Amino acid sequence: MICKLLPLGIALMLGLSAPLYASANPSSPDPRAIFAAMKAASGGSRWDAIGELHYEAETLQGGIKGHSTVRADLRSGRNAIFTDTGGERGGQGYDGKHSWFLDEKNLVSVLETEQARRAAVSDSYMTRNDWFKDPATAPAQMQFLGSKREAGREFQTIRISPKDGQPFEVWVDAKTHLLDRTVEHSDTNEVTTTRYSDYRLVDGLRLPFAQRQGNGDAQYDATLRVQRFEPLSNVDEAHFAMPASTACDARIVDGATSATVPFESYGSWILVQLSINGAPPLPFVLDTGAINILTPAAAQQLGINGKGNIAVAGAGEATASMKTAHIESYRLGQIKLDDQRFGILDLPRIMTDRGDRPPVAGLIGYEVLRRFVTRIDYDRHELTFTPTASFRYTGSATPAVLTFDSRTPRVEASINGAQGVFGLDTGDAGELTVFAPFAKAHGMVAKPSARTSESRGVGGKSITTDLDISTLTLGGHTISHPHTSLIGTKAGAFASSSLAGNIGYGILSRFVLTLDYEHRQLFLERGQHFAKPATDKRTWHDMSFDRLAHDRIVITRVDPGSPSAKAGLQVGDQITAIDNTPISQLGFDGLVGMWKHPVGTRVVLQTVRNGATREAVMTLVANP
Repeated sequence: MICKLLPLGIALMLGLSAPLYASANPSSPDPRAIFAAMKAASGGSRWDAIGELHYEAETLQGGIKGHSTVRADLRSGRNAIFTDTGGERGGQGYDGKHSWFLDEKNLVSVLETEQARRAAVSDSYMTRNDWFKDPATAPAQMQFLGSKREAGREFQTIRISPKDGQPFEVWVDAKTHLLDRTVEHSDTNEVTTTRYSDYRLVDGLRLPFAQRQGNGDAQYDATLRVQRFEPLSNVDEAHFAMPASTACDARIVDGATSATVPFESYGSWILVQLSINGAPPLPFVLDTGAINILTPAAAQQLGINGKGNIAVAGAGEATASMKTAHIESYRLGQIKLDDQRFGILDLPRIMTDRGDRPPVAGLIGYEVLRRFVTRIDYDRHELTFTPTASFRYTGSATPAVLTFDSRTPRVEASINGAQGVFGLDTGDAGELTVFAPFAKAHGMVAKPSARTSESRGVGGKSITTDLDISTLTLGGHTISHPHTSLIGTKAGAFASSSLAGNIGYGILSRFVLTLDYEHRQLFLERGQHFAKPATDKRTWHDMSFDRLAHDRIVITRVDPGSPSAKAGLQVGDQITAIDNTPISQLGFDGLVGMWKHPVGTRVVLQTVRNGATREAVMTLVANP
């Protein structure tokens, strides 16, 4: 997967007071008493008369000003948040049955992943007035974590684990008895802290007029200043209905019932030619795990200026910064999308630099896939787009169910008979990646002799280890001995505890795929290469590299005893040419392809170490 956005979620934790289980340590304060004091300090019995809480607020995120409308149903736990940030609208909410996500173009997606369901349970727990009732009607485990001092203030901290929900921490000011902050841990080990301050009386309730949410890096903090709170005794049902999709910004230019667009296989990516604002086409990667992205170089070439500073996360553990920009339109063959948002984000050079060919200018994914049913034919190197309203599947495949967490598709599959939910990711150049929590839960352990490798995406470097898997079953199809990597990152999308792993090119390219985002369906038909053996990793695992500059790559890992080690290569060596072909002429496919020769082939590398040039000769051997 290449990238995924970190959303701003305004927590609905106003005047929290809950019936809690007593602390496991009798000498510790009873959480029940702490929250009873919070209730008294924030309004007492006045809360019992409130059915709906509505507020309007000004927001600031990544340097961009905006406005939010928030509604909370304190009786059922439903909630709805609508935002307008710099003219870009969106929303998210829970209607009592489903969590939903409204993108910037008024397209609604139902969120049905395990993480989304757990988050909805906790959000509802924080929203409704169940804390006024008996614990049996609002089940949650509570643990007093201790008193903490910060900036001369004392806080009482409690961990709350709603039944079937996502645990979170609450910090209560020991002096005022008001909520100071919540701390939420996602399934990918990302920590979101929301702080509450500037409490004022409104109709008998003491409510926070200032909120600040962040991930620990202040430059990405989002702030909210409430302009008006409106406590209501009755609940308006219309305020909590899931909105309808209303976008009408995409079409097939010649009015045809479908459009077919050729693509190039670049390395293990789907490369298409995209024209932005009528400019000559540039190469983009079609990535099911991505939003519209432009590299800074491509944005400059097109005269597109971004604004803001938004945190994004990908497969690695680090957070990257992204600006946003709006474009008038883009064309992909006969497909045209108008008035689109693009993020401007640095992508790994190992991916974008194609040597003597035009560099990759960015990514496309969710926006076009959400608007059209898309058929990906790896055998013919063709994409076929059909308007959702007119699509009728006529093939023989049984549909698999797609679920979504925001904009990213997931699908159920099993490895060695163990069922799990996997990311469906055309932007993943690998085959099958298993995440450490799932592997641990099912006793999947890499052999001591297993080789490691490195990959790079948004969020930085990831280390993987070969994992011996017998079978992968996906959509009724079973693949024997897929090449599988075990990844052990501690943060980022690939550290998820709710996902089993990620399915990439090496699996997907065995099929003809039809993706129907609107109806949450995936159709898989076996392609010509369905039964192909696992990807040949003959020399991939003995050495890892990254692209340092246009004219050189740098070695980042060398396996002891490997052909690379025997050739005298070391970490930090810079390779400037392979078999007399300058690195400046090679893209990622060329770099990998130069080493996929028969066993016994001698590969000559021109290298630089500490300013001195030397020649290294590597003899290829069979992958053990």
